[in-house]
Amino acid sequence: MNENFIYSPGDIISVKNICFKDTNTIDTRINGHPMMVLNTVKDIGDRVYLLKMSGSYGSMDNLGNYYLLKATNSTGIRKASYVDLRFVYEITCNNVQPVAHIGEQEYQNLSQKLDERQSRDYMDEGYKNFKGIALFEK
Repeated sequence: MNENFIYSPGDIISVKNICFKDTNTIDTRINGHPMMVLNTVKDIGDRVYLLKMSGSYGSMDNLGNYYLLKATNSTGIRKASYVDLRFVYEITCNNVQPVAHIGEQEYQNLSQKLDERQSRDYMDEGYKNFKGIALFEK
């Protein structure tokens, strides 16, 4: 975690009341849902781009849509998690304290798999915004 920024790529935060793109339902967990930060965030009110994380794979239809993040000392997570690569979420920064942070190499591996997944079948609107692609399509 970088002390000069609110969030750095690879931070894991808990987000409350997020609407899941795959089920169109709102997460109502008291402590929020774990999400992986994709971008550097410097100020409250900045856009934060996120990927949804899950600790189980029972409802997942295609494991190729997910990145397996193993629980190690370098990841700071307690158990293995699946990072959903299908949808990039956009929220406004509200300065929730990160609960974990993955290392730079792990983040680079995840980022590469995200790029591959998004270019394979379609590009999520949030991914386009994150990469700045939407600006050039109009």
